[in-house]
Amino acid sequence: MSRHKDLIREIANEILSTKTMFFEDLIEHPFAKVAMSAGELINRTSQRSIKYAKGCVATTKRNDPKNGRWTFSVKCHNLKSKGPYDVRFRLLKDKGSKTQGMLGREIEISCNCNAWKYNGSDFNALDKDYSERQYSNGQAPNIKDPQRRYLICKHVAASIPLFRRFIIPEGFKAPKKITPLLPKQPPKKEVPKTEPHKPILKKQPFVKKQPEVRQQPVRIKPIRPGQSRI
Repeated sequence: MSRHKDLIREIANEILSTKTMFFEDLIEHPFAKVAMSAGELINRTSQRSIKYAKGCVATTKRNDPKNGRWTFSVKCHNLKSKGPYDVRFRLLKDKGSKTQGMLGREIEISCNCNAWKYNGSDFNALDKDYSERQYSNGQAPNIKDPQRRYLICKHVAASIPLFRRFIIPEGFKAPKKITPLLPKQPPKKEVPKTEPHKPILKKQPFVKKQPEVRQQPVRIKPIRPGQSRI
């Protein structure tokens, strides 16, 4: 058992170097801080992630120092490893320790391997706010990682020695959080303003008025006494 611990200690110290941190801190370390540095992540992760990192080789794939982004391609010698896998680092602007170089600055990371996706690293990264992008469905790894110790996978651990060699770019642009695009709403149709409804009057047929006929008054002759009207 002691030989096993000595082997893991040797691998971890080879990755980190004794100038920044020691493997003894892997045994017990409070995990309470949000937003991690590369040094803190490898310092707090499971021993298994570091143990198998020695069998992997990381190479630079794409660098964008002005925007604080690095992408590494990692291939492992294990025959079961399909690889290579992409490990992405995104440096956060003006956050973290400036005395430990790249290992002391807060970062966001991701890996597209299945171990990152299913063994707990992706969930822990989302939960602790150091996720560069999401690969899993966000379900808690209660069976594979009940203690939430798989903070990184072996591919990320193998990339950190290469990542630490870069120099922090001065005045790089802070990355913007990617927000989900909402579906575009159709433009609202403008309803023209209408005047109050007026009742439509039906036209009456034109009737020509006949001229009024005035009757002439009938003069009645006075009847003399003794004279009959007939």
